[in-house]
Amino acid sequence: LVNKVICILVVMLLNYFYPPVLTVLLFLGGCYLAYEGADKVIEKMLSSDTASSTQKSEVPEKQKVWGAIKTDFVLSMEIIVLAQTEITGSLLEKSLSLSLVGLSASFLIYGLVAILVKVDDMGLILVNQGHHKFGMFFVNLTPKMMKGLGFLGTTAMFMVAGGIFMHTFHLPIYFREHAQSLVLGFVAGLLLFGIISNTKKLFTAS
Repeated sequence: LVNKVICILVVMLLNYFYPPVLTVLLFLGGCYLAYEGADKVIEKMLSSDTASSTQKSEVPEKQKVWGAIKTDFVLSMEIIVLAQTEITGSLLEKSLSLSLVGLSASFLIYGLVAILVKVDDMGLILVNQGHHKFGMFFVNLTPKMMKGLGFLGTTAMFMVAGGIFMHTFHLPIYFREHAQSLVLGFVAGLLLFGIISNTKKLFTAS
């Protein structure tokens, strides 16, 4: 919710003083989402390596939370920027509309996540009440569901990023728009990952 408040204030101010900056924000946000998506894919590909798995498990909880907050902030900014382009009216009407969009996005997305992460707890309650088979179904379903959500989340990051690139540069659509956005976001993410990784290595070596 704090992210949404900050994003709405920033977008409203930029839209009032210098609207072209919003296009730059959209593009930078798309780059960040593409890079984060590629980072997740490559990390998943390397997770079979024992050293990589050990390193992943040692990531502090606060660092994981901060990473999630940053990603949410970028997504929130993209949602608010896109929403304000479709909203007309007075400053008050725009502010109220964007607040409604921000609140709806927060409660719908995180409300759903809050329910899903409690599915295994519900299963344990059913087991304790004597419904062992039915309860264990939910307990065993949760890890698979979390993996599925992770896959969908990463796919969405690529699609949003690719869609932003397509609209920013007015690229022609050669096949289905969503599929093209996914491919474009994935390729851009790999390129950005390679550039940033090599840059980090150069600075580390020097």
